[in-house]
Formats: sequence, structure tokens, C-alpha cells
Amino acid sequence: MSTGVPAVLGGDPAFPGGLPLVRPTIPDIPGLTRSLQAVLESGVLTNGPAVRELEERVAARCETDHVVAVASCTTGLMLVYQALGVDGRVVLPSFTFAASAHAVAWTGGTPVWAEVDDDTLTLDPQDAAQAAQGAVAISATHVYGAPCDVDDLDALARELGVPLVFDAAHALGSSTAGRPVGGFGTAEVFSLSPTKVAVAGEGGLVATHDEGLAQAVRLGRDYGNPGSYDCEFPGLNARMSELHATVALASLVGLDERIDWRNQLVTLFKRATSGLPGLRYQKVREGDLSTYKDLTL
Repeated sequence: MSTGVPAVLGGDPAFPGGLPLVRPTIPDIPGLTRSLQAVLESGVLTNGPAVRELEERVAARCETDHVVAVASCTTGLMLVYQALGVDGRVVLPSFTFAASAHAVAWTGGTPVWAEVDDDTLTLDPQDAAQAAQGAVAISATHVYGAPCDVDDLDALARELGVPLVFDAAHALGSSTAGRPVGGFGTAEVFSLSPTKVAVAGEGGLVATHDEGLAQAVRLGRDYGNPGSYDCEFPGLNARMSELHATVALASLVGLDERIDWRNQLVTLFKRATSGLPGLRYQKVREGDLSTYKDLTL
């Protein structure tokens, strides 16, 4: 019987095993189990057909020419910046996850902070323009799945002649003005980690229209090795395994329906809390669709 004493003061914890922050949705777990068994029986645990299928399916849904599966969103960003030769000032939003800046620093770049819009919480193109003098790249984050102002940021990057990289960790399934996130800027990098709406366990996806950049990331995820072991540059072990890709393929099933349900829940929550003083929400621009990876108050 519980003593009523909080666990932090020596009482028995109510949940001794802990509580998961989220419960990733896999619609058909028995089917996934069979697919994982087939992978294990095949003996091919990396560089196999599941990874290629995942890349093709995400490229089709994002309407982009190339998708490269990697071990994480962070390694994807690192390899993109390496391929672009980023070694100077990179404009980043002042509100983003640490990995956005870690990837820049890893390649020898210097994060330069610009403000985010008070309503959307995404990079403010006007403040980014002020911070971008002398910058070698611009990076923006689709925070919580709400798309950035992709058109104004793209115009700024073109004016400055620098690459534009989107940290799209939260945004697989988001869209802006009917256009799916994944095909904007120089590259967009998704996350498939456990807190996302689509999961692989761990993993990431680099989406780009640039064939040369895609090829550099493909080489980079495998030590820069073109297959001859005569490495072309210092890369990483950033391959996605067949097991992770198989989980990701299962997680893609019903993704659009889950995003629609999340948006319905947000609408209900906003309606229920309407009129509460001091409470406001991240704004999603009219015509845009957010995954609502998180609902932030």
C-alpha cells in the first residue's frame, strides 16, 4: 500500500519503470514483426532493399528528387554541411533544438543567431537578413512541424548566393500552401527518432533536388567510401540499418491520418481553452499544415 509520501522524499514510486514521453504509433505490429524476421533471415542488415524503399517512398511523398536515409537527423545535417563546405558564419534561429547548432559547429561553422517570429516561432526572414551579412549559409527550423516562411527565406538565400538548409526534424508530413515539406531550399533533413509522428527507432532522412549533394551524403554516411575502400573524404558511420528502415516503413502507414487527428485534437483543445487570459499558441500560417509534433502553450 502506498504511504502517500512522494517518491522524491523516499516514498514508493507510482511508476517504478518510468512513463514513456510518447507512444509511437505502429498500425500493424504483427506485420512489422514478420517484416523484421524476414530482414534477420535475409542476412542483410544494412545497405539493403528496405532502406532503398524508404528513400523512394519518402521522395515520392515529398515531391523531391533524392532522399538519403541516415542514422539520425543530426548526422544528416552534419553531412549536408560538410558536403556544402560550410566553414563560416551560419544564420540559425534563436529558438531551435541544440542539434541544429551542433551540426554547424561540427563542420567548423560558426552559429549566428537571428530572432524568430513571435507568433510562428520560426526564423524571421527580416531578422535573418540583418544577421546574414558575411554568412556562408542559412538554416531554418520547422518548429514543432509548423512550416517556415520558405518563400521569403529562399528569396533571401538566393539574393545572398548561399545555401538554405531546413532542419525539418519535426516536419515529415507538414505542408505549406499545398506543397509538402521536403522539397524546399538546398536540402531538408527529417528525424525519425521516437518522439516524432513517423519513427524508425532512430534515424533521419536528407531530402534534396541536388544530385551532387545527395551523392556526397550517400558517400559520407559510409565513411566517404565509394565501394573501393579508397575513401574520398572523411565521412561517418551514419548508415540506417535495414531494421530501422523496416520500422520506418511500417510507421509511414496511416501517417496522414495521424497528422489529421492531431490537428483535430489541437482544434478541440483551443476551443476548450478559449478565453483563458494569458494563454496563446504557436501560429500556423493559413494554408499550411503542421504535424503538431508538439502543441506548445
